[in-house]
Amino acid sequence: MKNATVLALMVLSFLIPYPERAMAEVRNNPNALRGIDEIDVMVHRLDSRLENSGYSQDQIRANMESKLHMAIIKVLPKALPTLVLDIKSYEFPNHAGLVVLAVRLDLYQFVDLPLSQQVLWTSTWSVESITVSGVANIFGLREVIEDLLTKFIHDYKSVNPKK
Repeated sequence: MKNATVLALMVLSFLIPYPERAMAEVRNNPNALRGIDEIDVMVHRLDSRLENSGYSQDQIRANMESKLHMAIIKVLPKALPTLVLDIKSYEFPNHAGLVVLAVRLDLYQFVDLPLSQQVLWTSTWSVESITVSGVANIFGLREVIEDLLTKFIHDYKSVNPKK
């Protein structure tokens, strides 16, 4: 039980890093997407558990790009801002066969801080999900990614109605 609690706390700390907690309302505001004409898509490297379950970084990125194209959101390599998908999997040590999937989708862009005269590359929009699955057959990940991407498209369209 103690290991499960520690694992749950680790997953939560991954999803909401402490310095960013105060920014949660700002980062989840669709207005951060206003005026964006094009984006790039990046998928962080998958761990071997996910790759062994039939997922590939390139396939996930291609699926994301396809869904964005269908929503008439321009995707260009090396464009800024960048939509970043990060997937972490954690196996319960005392519960063989169970895996926790922490999936996070962020839009990173440059932000000008006029008072400090700094420009930061930071997440300005984010959504995340935690699911539990079987280790031998990690199922449902595609649906989780699609749900998060649908939220992005909805927020994007809500502030860029003609795009």
